[in-house]
Amino acid sequence: MKILFDHQIFSLQNYGGISRYFSALSQGLKSNEGISSHIKLLYSRNHYLEAKNSVLSKTMGELFLKKQKKIYKWNEKYSKYLIGKNDFDVFHPTYYNPYFLDSLKRPYVITVHDMIHELFPEFFRPK
Repeated sequence: MKILFDHQIFSLQNYGGISRYFSALSQGLKSNEGISSHIKLLYSRNHYLEAKNSVLSKTMGELFLKKQKKIYKWNEKYSKYLIGKNDFDVFHPTYYNPYFLDSLKRPYVITVHDMIHELFPEFFRPK
């Protein structure tokens, strides 16, 4: 079974609990016989990813994708390309943007993270 994780949280976070979770999940899945997992991006500054996850080298990424918005935009285009190739069995988005729904032809899994801010919004700032 091939599992493809998308770019979203790795494009948004350099450090953080969600990206750390998905990185550890991907590594843990690889230790199971018959399962391969892939986190593929054009470029990411995320601390928990290995260099082999990015297509662009650090030098090229920093040269062409200096701003976080550009990193997100180009990683999303690359994720759509990978989804279109259909070379996986299960897709796992890493955050809430449903950009993939129109082009996805395989099953997908969603992980919902701590939603305490939704239950008690009065204790959190709007931003």
